[in-house]
Amino acid sequence: MMLKTTNEIDIVRVKNSKINEVDFENLAFGNTFTDHMLVCDFKDGKWQKPIIKPYEPFLIDPSAKVFHYGQAIFEGMKAYKDNNDDVWLFRPDQNLDRFNKSAVRMAMPEVPEEIFIGGLKTIVDLERNWVKKGLGNTLYIRPFMIAIGSGVIAQPSTQYRFMIILSPALSYYSGEVKVIIAEHYSRAANGGIGAAKAAGNYSAQFYPQKLAQENARLLNLLGSNIAAPDSSIRIVTDSVYKDSLNKFRKYNWLPAKVIGNTVSLQTNFLTLERGSLQGVKKGMAAISPEGIAGVVVEVSENTSKVMSLLHRNSRVSAMLKKDNNAGSIEWDGASPYYLLLRNVSKGAKVVKGDTVVTSTYSANFPPYQVVGRVAEIEADPSSNFYTLKIKTAVNFFTVQYVYLVENLRYQEQFELENNNPKNRE
Repeated sequence: MMLKTTNEIDIVRVKNSKINEVDFENLAFGNTFTDHMLVCDFKDGKWQKPIIKPYEPFLIDPSAKVFHYGQAIFEGMKAYKDNNDDVWLFRPDQNLDRFNKSAVRMAMPEVPEEIFIGGLKTIVDLERNWVKKGLGNTLYIRPFMIAIGSGVIAQPSTQYRFMIILSPALSYYSGEVKVIIAEHYSRAANGGIGAAKAAGNYSAQFYPQKLAQENARLLNLLGSNIAAPDSSIRIVTDSVYKDSLNKFRKYNWLPAKVIGNTVSLQTNFLTLERGSLQGVKKGMAAISPEGIAGVVVEVSENTSKVMSLLHRNSRVSAMLKKDNNAGSIEWDGASPYYLLLRNVSKGAKVVKGDTVVTSTYSANFPPYQVVGRVAEIEADPSSNFYTLKIKTAVNFFTVQYVYLVENLRYQEQFELENNNPKNRE
């Protein structure tokens, strides 16, 4: 939709624009705002005349209901400039429709089209110099409404303020956008306000992210990440930090958000929002709070790709927790809920429900990380080994965060096991 302005709005212009102070090549999203803002109040049961005025703070009563009962909604949209210097909006009528649906759900008054669309076109036209041409350049538009009526009684406000503020922006997303279905910490429920763009909905995602970061910090403090040197070693040449007791750090833990996930293929992967710039390397283990998830196989600057346990080529050394009988974890491509633990000696006294963990032979995974539990036991009459069906500890349909674990001596071990000429004889 190309801009067409309205004259039914009062405009108070700034004396001096701050546009020349802005570095448009290095914008941090949502931190820089244009010269003006639109304000329109609802009181006495009707909307007042909108005004566009200089961007500035405003006073509000401490008992305003937005602070106490959370009546606040918003939209997010963008304006673009073409090569002819015309400014365009993308389907603002649909933003208005969703905005008013949110208003109804939050017991707030609907904003008329002439205020929302008319005000939007007018202020964007006024700030058209802030819309830069070129790929990725946009003017981010934030319409929002808050309850400004005072009083701490739990009932809807009688006064509201509708506003529009504008922020020049570069590209927000740099790659493919994928959806995660969360099992825990969901911000939506049947009958709830998940469908409304209400302010409180978005703060719900902050806690699990913060929790993952804090867990990673605590994991790095665990004594199990520190290993004592072999007493038989006389001379140790090692760049890894040693403390006063001559111990060295063996593992580092790094939290990472899952932004892509497949479970229905024969070759499934997780995509993580961390890459080489954040210290991710090939071979790092991926471990969710529930159990192991896979191994990093590809790394870009800001993302990485994990070969899931649900991959036909995945192999992980694992063992029965109770007696350390070891085997190899594989996936047969049948069910995303089950793995196979092969080559477990028939001498093992295994029963259903036994816990399976990573073994001490794994170069990628720290030992004793949970894989799952024994669900079925199959004895091959032609061999001396069991094949165990393992119920995965991780629900791969809902995994949201993992910890990337780096064995600081992984490369040394890998090269020794794979590049020694004697190993190829």
